[in-house]
Amino acid sequence: LTEPPLSTKLVQLFSNFVCERIPELTPEQIRIFTVALTSQALPMDEFWLFMLAKRVQDTAAAFNAEQIVVIARRYAEKGLEDEEFFQALVDRVTASPQDFSPEQLAHFLLSCAKVRYMHEELCTMAFPLFEDRSRVSGMRAGTLSAAITAASLMDQRAFRPTACCHALASMAQAPRGVFDHHEFAMGLVLAAATFCHRWPLPLMHSLGSTLARLEEKLGSAAGGSAKDAYEPTPSSFHLEVVAVLRLLSVEHSLEQPRKPFCLDIVISPEQLLRSASLEVAQE
Repeated sequence: LTEPPLSTKLVQLFSNFVCERIPELTPEQIRIFTVALTSQALPMDEFWLFMLAKRVQDTAAAFNAEQIVVIARRYAEKGLEDEEFFQALVDRVTASPQDFSPEQLAHFLLSCAKVRYMHEELCTMAFPLFEDRSRVSGMRAGTLSAAITAASLMDQRAFRPTACCHALASMAQAPRGVFDHHEFAMGLVLAAATFCHRWPLPLMHSLGSTLARLEEKLGSAAGGSAKDAYEPTPSSFHLEVVAVLRLLSVEHSLEQPRKPFCLDIVISPEQLLRSASLEVAQE
């Protein structure tokens, strides 16, 4: 038989001992156990985490804002969905919203979004905080991106992310540390997808510079390995459009990269002009 890893033995050794004493744990001890059991260093003991979650659920009022946010983030990152557990956390937030900073609220919203838990009162209270340009101007990239990503995942169509988008795109000269969070990448791409067509040219240049630095950061994180050669698979509608363009003798290009997107079909002015000239000649 294969010997289990030392980390597994360690968790098994303490699991029963700690679970029998859950009521004796302080909120900070519960936070520490949650962080440890959801880290890469230790295997995830779902029973232990379940017992901790039930304790948090029953005593949520005893936890401070940072403890609530960290615990929610850790459970969400592991995909541990528990409606009653997240309802208790949301109740704690909505009962004393003044205890939570905008940064904490943004990351808490993202945690709820990751486990598909939406609470209307929380959304109504929190998302407007990220619509005021003067308020978001001092926020960090991770905070802005978390708010945008959460709004997208929760399908908050009433949310107006213009202020966050402008702040994100203007961070081309921000410290490189802002690129350490994958939520930043998601938020930036969503910002570009939503508002790039309305942005002035200087802001678009800023966005291009930011995306270039993001690509550099992702390349460094991959250890300089070759870039992903993934190519999107054309949809049936895409193929139908291509067939019609060919029947009409319209020149076009397929799968053209336009950072941060990949365009299905591109017809350049030159191609359009040649197609029109050919049509006139045929007539």
